[in-house]
Amino acid sequence: MSLGYATSPDGLIWTRYAGNPIYDSLHTEDMMIIKVDDTYQMFAEGKGDIAHRLVSTNRIHWQDLGSLDIRFGKWRSYQCGSIWHAISN
Repeated sequence: MSLGYATSPDGLIWTRYAGNPIYDSLHTEDMMIIKVDDTYQMFAEGKGDIAHRLVSTNRIHWQDLGSLDIRFGKWRSYQCGSIWHAISN
């Protein structure tokens, strides 16, 4: 599954990026993106439900940093769709 990019000025009308797909090296779905300083951090589900992390400075070109070691916990806690980012002062 490839990853596409689109922009919207109002959240209702979307324009697809002409260079799609922007990432098709790995099966990528159910992604979550946060911005940390000048870098976008993407956490996504890959093939076989394996989570992986990608980074980008422009939201178009993504570098794969590999799969994440997420272990199963009680009550299937790995299914929580949240990212926690510690901010140091």
